[in-house]
Amino acid sequence: MLAIPLAQKLNDKNELSRLHYLNAIHAIIEGDDELAKPRVEQALKVARSNNDWLFMAYSKDLLARIAQHQGQYALAKTYYLEAKKHHQVLRCPVGESSVWASLALLAKKQNKLDEFNAALSKAKQIAKSRALTNQLKYLNTLNY
Repeated sequence: MLAIPLAQKLNDKNELSRLHYLNAIHAIIEGDDELAKPRVEQALKVARSNNDWLFMAYSKDLLARIAQHQGQYALAKTYYLEAKKHHQVLRCPVGESSVWASLALLAKKQNKLDEFNAALSKAKQIAKSRALTNQLKYLNTLNY
């Protein structure tokens, strides 16, 4: 909270998007999704204004997690898919694979076995093709 005004004064948009994002995570850790949502939306706004694709992806992912936690599964899926697009712009296989894993877990929560298997398969395909061994280890722990 102390660093945000400093970053604003310095007009440091890179740092500002990260600070708002971390501030949102803090609210989630404290169990306050209602406070986290406007904070992550502010992070997204700053990231957009700075063309910071990584923090646009991170922010969309966090919005998806908040929506999922609140039982808004369709909205969560939309946010995850938007996060995936941002990771694709960056050509970030870890991010893209992680989003597919999140989509698989979202499908699992909704008892959608076909969607779970398809998303998990896509996540594993990306991880294998780019030799992401740690990501693949994680993905292999996910079961329906």
